[in-house]
Amino acid sequence: MSSNIYKLLTWLSPSFPVSSYAYSHAFEQLIEKKIIKNGEDCFEYIVCLLENGSLKIDAVLINNLYKAIEEKNDNKILEIINYYQSFFPSKEFQSESFFQGEALFKTAFPLWSCKELDVLKSFNISNMSYVVVLCFLAKGHSIKSSTLAISYLHAFVSNLVSCAIRLIPLGQTEGQLIISKLEKIIENSTIENKDKLIEEVGSSMVLHDIASMRHEHLTNRLFRS
Repeated sequence: MSSNIYKLLTWLSPSFPVSSYAYSHAFEQLIEKKIIKNGEDCFEYIVCLLENGSLKIDAVLINNLYKAIEEKNDNKILEIINYYQSFFPSKEFQSESFFQGEALFKTAFPLWSCKELDVLKSFNISNMSYVVVLCFLAKGHSIKSSTLAISYLHAFVSNLVSCAIRLIPLGQTEGQLIISKLEKIIENSTIENKDKLIEEVGSSMVLHDIASMRHEHLTNRLFRS
């Protein structure tokens, strides 16, 4: 199958055992505090994440890291990984990425072995971010970075919309409308961030960082972040 797209769909499926359903990326706190109250708020907030927040950083990370893996530049790979991990503003965001990264690696290593995963293992990194493992896995199976980026962003925002459907709550149709409206924005994000260096980006969403820090103090919660 072209570009091994079947494998990529498998890795990004909600059924893949990384427990993505257990994380809301601070949406639970934002909905609890009425910052996100309806479908329009949900859509606009996700757009902010894509244009100014964590999802923009992820899009840039994918292109930078994929290129370094392709060039077999170990020093650059480790530099990018360390730089990326400095973007986590809270323990909950760290855990969200590290736990899913560990689960992805443990499941993928025996089932979709490749030399790139061997390289990643040889670095002996104690905490592997989810998107970092995904980059090595995709490169190892000849999936283009542009295909990976747009697929990753789609999977991520779909999970956020799923959280909103359960927590606001939204209807299923309205949830799908949000995902549909995000199509062009995700495509543009992938194109606009293609040539950016990871050193050139950052997040301006301080409210989002604070929401993540406050989430762990919620008395009742459905999600781990």
